[in-house]
Amino acid sequence: MEIVNATIPIDWEVSANATYDPETHTFTEPFALGRSIQNLGLDWHFQLPQEKRFSPVIYDGGLKHSDADTGELLTFLPVRIVNDDSASGTSAEACH
Repeated sequence: MEIVNATIPIDWEVSANATYDPETHTFTEPFALGRSIQNLGLDWHFQLPQEKRFSPVIYDGGLKHSDADTGELLTFLPVRIVNDDSASGTSAEACH
């Protein structure tokens, strides 16, 4: 697994019903084709530098999951952190 476009410091932890190596960010045993990773949990800790805290887009990247042997892309989970009132479905004006 690989974090894409890490323009800010990101620490992450993985838990699952499979053996995982945090140093190489890989599962140590192959998965059966078409099977999911049981009880997969990802904890991301974004460290927001002061100068980025009020940027319109704080982070725009994601998590790429590739086959460790072939490099083939298996899936991509996009992650975008924005400073935008409309992103939450409400606006600042609605709160007054």
